[in-house]
Formats: sequence, C-alpha cells, structure tokens
Amino acid sequence: MRTGVVIIAMLGAMAGIESLPAVAAPPRVLRAAPDNGDTDVDPALNRIVIEFDQPMDPAGHSVVGSGPSFPRIVGQPTWNDQRTYVIPVRLAPRHTYTLSINSKTFAYFRNRAGEPAEPYPITFTTGTARDVAASSAPAQPTAPVALAAMAPATTLPAEVNRRAIAQLRSAIDRQYAHRDSRTVDWPARFDQFSPRLQAAPTPAAFASLAAEMLAPASDPLLFLRAGAQTVATCPAQADDNLNFALLPKLVPQWRDHEGTAYTGRFPDAVAYMLIMTWSADRSEAIERAWNVVHESAPRAIIIDVRGNSGGKAGEAAARRFASRFTAEPRVYATHLIRQNGQWLGPFERAIEPAHDRPPYRGRLVVLQGPQSMAENELFLLMMRDCGATLVGLKSYGSSGDPQPLRLENGVQVYLSSRRDLQPGGAAIQGTG
Repeated sequence: MRTGVVIIAMLGAMAGIESLPAVAAPPRVLRAAPDNGDTDVDPALNRIVIEFDQPMDPAGHSVVGSGPSFPRIVGQPTWNDQRTYVIPVRLAPRHTYTLSINSKTFAYFRNRAGEPAEPYPITFTTGTARDVAASSAPAQPTAPVALAAMAPATTLPAEVNRRAIAQLRSAIDRQYAHRDSRTVDWPARFDQFSPRLQAAPTPAAFASLAAEMLAPASDPLLFLRAGAQTVATCPAQADDNLNFALLPKLVPQWRDHEGTAYTGRFPDAVAYMLIMTWSADRSEAIERAWNVVHESAPRAIIIDVRGNSGGKAGEAAARRFASRFTAEPRVYATHLIRQNGQWLGPFERAIEPAHDRPPYRGRLVVLQGPQSMAENELFLLMMRDCGATLVGLKSYGSSGDPQPLRLENGVQVYLSSRRDLQPGGAAIQGTG
C-alpha cells in the first residue's frame, strides 16, 4: 500500500513549503467578518471572511476549533485573492460561535516566505432569524412557551434565580458524570458566582455567568440554552491537524458529497473517504458517499475523521458505518451512569455486523486528530476493534450524551450523566 503510506504522511504533515527570506513582520489578520466581539450577527450569513495584511501562501490553513461553539463548515473554504480567505458556514440563530485563525500548535496560515500568521481568536454571537416565516424549520429548538413571561425585558426575581442555582448545584454534584474528571473545587465555584447569578436580570445573563462558572470542567458537551440562544462553557480550543483546502490537490478524483463527506481514489486502488460529521440527519449523505467508495472495489481504504467532532444522535450513524467492517458482534465501549449521586453499571455497547452485504476485508487506516471528539471518539474505538490502524494526533477526550435539565428560571443546562470507558476500563473524558 505504497500510495496509502505516502498519502498518510502527506495529509499528516500538510505539505510545508521551502523556507524563504523573512519579511519585515509576520502576517496578521487585518479584519474578519464577522469579527471578534460582534453581536446580533445575521444567522443567514453563509460565510466567514478573513482578510490578511499581506499576500499569503494558498497551500495551507488552520481554522481551529471544535464542539458546539464551532461554526458548521458546509463546503470547501477558498481564497478569493492573495489576502482574503472565505469559509462557507451554516449558522444558527442566537448562538455564540468561537474559532481561531491559527493557534500556538497549528499555524498553517503562512505568508509566501513561510512565516505563520499570528493567532487570531474570533468569538461572535448571532441574533434572531431575520425572516422566521420564510424558514422551513428552525436551526435550533424554539423557546418553550413557558419562557414567554421571562423575555429579556423582564427582570428575573432573585428568589427564582436562587432556586435555579440550587438546581444547578445539585445536578453537578449528583448527575454530572464528569464532575471529578478534572480538579475543580465546585463548592468554591458556586460560592464565588452565586451572588452574581442570583442578581442576573435575564435567562441569557444567567446562562452566560453559569457558563463562566462551569468553564473549568473543560467539557465541550456541557453547555446552556436560554430560549434559542446556546452558550458554550468550553470555547473551541482544540487544535486542528486537518488542512481541508489542500486535500483536493492531494487526493485524486476528489468528490464532494453534500458537504458531509468527500471521496477520492488513488491509481493503485486505494480509496479515500473524509467524513465531517456523524449527525443523524446527514447519515444518508454518508451512505451515498460510502457506496461510491465500496463500488470502486478498493484494496485499501483511508477513512479521515480528523475534522469530525461527532454530531447530534451521531453514535448510531457511526455504529452503522462501522458495522460494514466486522463479521461478528464487537464490544467497543462500556459506560457508567451517574444517577442521584450513585454510579450504575458498567453497561456494554457493541457493533453488530451489517446484514445487507459481506464485511469489507481490505486494509483500513483511520486518520484522527484533536478535533476527533464525542461520538467520533467512539467511532475510533469501533474501528480499532475492527482491525483498523489509527494514525494521527491524540483525540480530544470528550464523551457522553448531554441531556437538558430545565432550571426554574427558564435556563436549560445540558450535561451528561454517562461516562464512556474504553474496553479496558480507561475513561475517554480528559484523556482521548
């Protein structure tokens, strides 16, 4: 599998460029649209535009981020000119997004002399949909009817917030599976933030303060909602070892499958498949992309999930895909359930072989990285158990199945009561 080995090395290294004499100053971002700190951004906006202060090398990029606060990229980013980079996205109303252009670890945005651009973090918040009537379905769940009496113009009673704080504290102590995954003094955090939380005038203000309080959990699957607004507790910080813009140049017969999966094929019958999400609503697009790969009868397959951070109800989709690579049931993970301060389990989770066709018998390589998280980390365990070789950087280390808990003041906190374990018993959360 000579081509497979070569392409793995190329995709992992992301093709550096020859060193040239340094220019006077490293490149930096002049402006972005939306830019850091922007609020009430139109959720219908379909692209993020980055403008640099000097001509850049188009061969690489590092758009860094992960989790529910990372914008959903729905196509191939492009260079409009030597200084302007455009990222196609799909945004949700009343949602806070976080990403970074380059980071300390990954800095593939470079000028023509090979100098990396200075990291440029961006956080912005979208407003309400400009034309709700024209939308066939909301991108985020609509606000519960009970929230109508707590619109932003209404000040929340301190007593209502006090009871909401007590509910949240109890949930962290008795239901949250990852409470002790990191060294956090939770009683001290609640004591520190309770006065401000009790005085929060609106559900959105309460959610923002609570997110700040919960941030030390470093859990991208722990977040809050106030109406239709999503507030992350863990801003996107995962580095990226995927240079999406370079892939069509490296992978022959590149093909886009609805912005969800991408396929290609090398001359020596090695197939490539990039899967960007495991969201249940994208499973049909994944299936169509897989059929293209399978029908080409490859002798080996490279499955790339470096940019895949899981997806809503995505474990079933990942399990269905992995079922094509085993002839027998395989336990890929176990889990414990945190309930009323007690642990239940462990419970086993297994892949069943697909019944519509024989399992694929060729060689398998799976590319992973720091943005491989949540349901995608379970997929890595499935594929490892099916005999695939995992290549790349360590996965993020997050797991669980966050479920909503409605607080008395109308805020919803999403937290996981499930702790996922590898077959040997090691926790995924915080380790990867």
